[in-house]
Amino acid sequence: MNINKRILLSFWLVILLAQSALAQIGGLSTYNFLKLTPSARVTALGGSALATHDNDVNLAYFNPAMLNQEMHQRIGMSIVNYVADINYGNVSFAHHHSDRVGTFGGAVSYINYGKFDQTDPAGNVTGTFNANELALQLGWGKEINPRMRTGANLKYIGSFLESYSSHGVAVDMSAMYVDTANRITAAFMVRNFGTQLTTYEREGLRSALPLDVQLAFTNRLKYVPFRWGLVFHNLHNWRLRYNDPSDVYYRQRVLLNDGEQQVEQGNPYVDEFFRHMILNGELLLSKNFHLRFGYNHQRRRELLIPTRFGASGFSWGFGIQVKRFRFDYGSGALTLAGTSNNFSITTNLGDW
Repeated sequence: MNINKRILLSFWLVILLAQSALAQIGGLSTYNFLKLTPSARVTALGGSALATHDNDVNLAYFNPAMLNQEMHQRIGMSIVNYVADINYGNVSFAHHHSDRVGTFGGAVSYINYGKFDQTDPAGNVTGTFNANELALQLGWGKEINPRMRTGANLKYIGSFLESYSSHGVAVDMSAMYVDTANRITAAFMVRNFGTQLTTYEREGLRSALPLDVQLAFTNRLKYVPFRWGLVFHNLHNWRLRYNDPSDVYYRQRVLLNDGEQQVEQGNPYVDEFFRHMILNGELLLSKNFHLRFGYNHQRRRELLIPTRFGASGFSWGFGIQVKRFRFDYGSGALTLAGTSNNFSITTNLGDW
């Protein structure tokens, strides 16, 4: 069996194993910081952009099949000013070994929840404590043929909350189709398939990781400098809606003939379908300046306030090249209480 067949066999084996883990998905998971998007570009595109094939090493952090020789010696750093004084970010790097072996990538991501007051049962402050989590990632990507690419990430995860700690491992597996003639790319990916190695309590039950099966498409228009994309996420779990009939504030209600009220259901299948979808686009005004936008329907439906809709679920940003540096900014509207502001900078160490 040649190396390309072994790569494909390993990829599909992990896909099948991920499907066998669906029973673990019940709305609860640990290490949920893995679902956050440090990259400013990904934030601007709605929180996920798996099928944009270029030399952005920050995108390879999410999709290892993107690792290619154009990323050789490229390093990217992202910092995020999140809500409630939470900060997180990451550093990514890529090194192309050879066409035969492929391209390797490494990344460190972290989240700092800040400092908290420690109190006794009576509410008296007895001290302070910190809470933070991190992930160390090693990635690999390879071109199988001019149109097919594949890749994988291996992650070590550490979570440190006050005196409690937990450790885990996870893998990402992806495959990517690139049609340069028609300016179309497609990617399929399984993210965060793994397990806890140690739990927060000595004899605690292991929790599921935030598994996500995704399918993404992008297409650059022929006569317009515009690239649009679609991302379908959580394909392993159809039921993303949460129906709470007792919620009298957030759900519209209809008045029956006898004076009783009943929750207005609408069409749950349409809403369910669009909760799995992210729509995004990039306006390529020049080689050195791009404008971006995204819409995440699930985020909007879960975070909006009916009396004041706001911009929940919408995102925007831009990227600009200044000499040897590329600067990216992404803004993702979460709720009326806050917005995620992401900043990224990338450069090629080989240019220095």
